[in-house]
Amino acid sequence: MKKWKIWAAVVSVFTAGVLVGAVGLGVTLRYHMAPPKSRAEFQARISEELMERIVKHVRPDPSAIPDIKAVILQTMAELQALRGEIEPRHKAIIETGNARIKALLSTEQQARFDKITEDIKKGRFSLFRPPPPPPF
Repeated sequence: MKKWKIWAAVVSVFTAGVLVGAVGLGVTLRYHMAPPKSRAEFQARISEELMERIVKHVRPDPSAIPDIKAVILQTMAELQALRGEIEPRHKAIIETGNARIKALLSTEQQARFDKITEDIKKGRFSLFRPPPPPPF
């Protein structure tokens, strides 16, 4: 009869651990792994991290560092231009796919499908889902 106290303690500790882990994961995902607020912030952060890696592992001559930084920034600008070219095609493919799916659904199912696609577009994420990718 006295074993129920031991089991209650074990279950309490286990439950407390699960709750702390779940809340801690949510906080970590929301604040430490959140996407950057702007494109400029993202590009600055990525270029800095890349430069730090190159300096640490490659150890280029100090005179070459400004040139390397310029190449990184130019490459990032070219990639951004490429994204601008590809994004309309990407959206068109998604819209075509959505239209083809909706053609196979009933009116009620189409309404639910529209709700799901709206949620995806608006980026509604809960505490336990990972944050969305960068906004570009």
